[in-house]
Amino acid sequence: MNATVQSKHGFTIGQIVRTTQEWPPHIPLHNKVTVEKFDDWYITGTIHDYKGKYTATGLFLPGELEAIPARKLSPQAEQVLTMLQETGRITGVQAANVLKVRSLPRRILDLKEAGYRIVKVMKTDHTGQRYAEYSLSQP
Repeated sequence: MNATVQSKHGFTIGQIVRTTQEWPPHIPLHNKVTVEKFDDWYITGTIHDYKGKYTATGLFLPGELEAIPARKLSPQAEQVLTMLQETGRITGVQAANVLKVRSLPRRILDLKEAGYRIVKVMKTDHTGQRYAEYSLSQP
């Protein structure tokens, strides 16, 4: 049996939470943090800025982090998630042709905001056109 270990403050490894204060001072409030490890006093996590360009490891007190409230996914985001789970990947062309989803990056952002870890890989097709391929990341 594989049980999820939870800290005494309610956090689990791999959980995406957000900051409740600016940390460090140049990082804005409500940045997302992936919980990497914890003990009774501190939580170590990877900080991600809202664009995903800045990452750093930080040490937090439990009061400096909070769970992100769950949001209901839109029907299109649910379709994208289902395709990711069933096929392992999705591209803009697949989303547009199969699911009739015209704004895949927005649906991917919806999934990320709901706590899913999604990886984007830029690829090139046989004509030299670049495109993004998204897949679910393992925690």
